[in-house]
Amino acid sequence: MIKGDLFVLLSIFTLIILIVPIINSCGCGIAISDMKVFNSLKETQAYLLIDVENQNSYNELPFFRLVSLD
Repeated sequence: MIKGDLFVLLSIFTLIILIVPIINSCGCGIAISDMKVFNSLKETQAYLLIDVENQNSYNELPFFRLVSLD
């Protein structure tokens, strides 16, 4: 029974890996599935706003400006 369940789980996991499309990412949090669109983007400016809340905590807010090369 346990071997059968393991086989089913491994089969499902393998199918998920094979079916999921390839995702490209530029490292800035944008995931684009079409390589043509991914290659046509260029980052022109990047800012990091650091909001200090107190002596022990802060928030980082990144801002990116992307332009299309097409």
